[in-house]
Amino acid sequence: MFKKHLKTLIISSLITVLPIFIGFILWPMLPEMLPVHWGPVGADSFLNKTAAILFLPLVLLALQWIMALITVKLERESKQNEKVIKVSLYIVPALSVFVSGITFLFGLDFNIAPLIPAIISIPLGLLMIVLGNILPKAEQNKYFGIKMPSTFSSEKNWNATHRFGGKVWVICGILLLLCCLVPMKYVFYPLFAILIAAITLPIIYSLNFKKKHPEDTATKVNFSKKETKIVLIILAVVLIVTFTFVGILTFTGSVSTTFNETSFTVDASLCSPLTVNYDDIEKVEFLENSTAGNRLYGVGSAKILAGTFKNEEFGKYTRYSYTGQTSVVAITSTDNNILVITGKNADETKALYNKLLEVLNEGN
Repeated sequence: MFKKHLKTLIISSLITVLPIFIGFILWPMLPEMLPVHWGPVGADSFLNKTAAILFLPLVLLALQWIMALITVKLERESKQNEKVIKVSLYIVPALSVFVSGITFLFGLDFNIAPLIPAIISIPLGLLMIVLGNILPKAEQNKYFGIKMPSTFSSEKNWNATHRFGGKVWVICGILLLLCCLVPMKYVFYPLFAILIAAITLPIIYSLNFKKKHPEDTATKVNFSKKETKIVLIILAVVLIVTFTFVGILTFTGSVSTTFNETSFTVDASLCSPLTVNYDDIEKVEFLENSTAGNRLYGVGSAKILAGTFKNEEFGKYTRYSYTGQTSVVAITSTDNNILVITGKNADETKALYNKLLEVLNEGN
């Protein structure tokens, strides 16, 4: 299979990592922090631009080769339609280009907020239309399609369900395309309703088909104990890696401040260092009972807060601090930008304040 589809696999892999090259071409125009996750209200998680440019395409490249290995297994066990194979190998590259493109547009200050309904609904709609067209062409297998005990129980059930499911998915895809016209505050309601319909209607159809044709049990597909064990091991590894990664991001990290002859540098985990020249400092304050406010972008975990924040006290400002610290050092620059830093506790923060005053006095 690798020889047969090697050209497609190479091209699709190059498309998957294409955003890395685009990212480095756009490097001078991109900010230090780029979004890597979006929630219902927009971007809500950020990484420094090196990590943001590299992370997603490389993860998806690994996923692309996992898809290729699954496709090898699929083709060995069942003679699949060529369109099914090729489409499966281009889904991940399309996702890589699309998501990275949104990230770069955001970083270039392109106002994507009015386009969010279209950004969500159009790609989903097109994907469902494409998958709806290839579902009826998929032969009975364990890796691609509507995988249920009822569809595995017979070839007739599989074929009938996938013909019906293909029509449902094409219709749902068209409805998703129309969701681009729905205002942002309402768009998630029809999106969820359509996706639920796309999942549940083929399941109901398959169960009903089996009920009407209980005697039809030909071409039954069984999972061996070895295959079940492999699936469970892979699932366990994925869960362990995921929870470990989330745990590291959530409960670890540090903030450090280094004083140099003409400037100081503050650094935080997963963020780019920030250097401030002493000559650019207008005012330094030690404040107690100061709250972080809302994180506009940057890192927010159980350990550290770093990035751009907004509160009533400072307005929009930059923060490099440990989470939960209310004693802060507020540094106002000559252009009225505010930087807030802290130590691990109030004593360390006070020491930072005194050290900064000391070096500023020495400079004068």
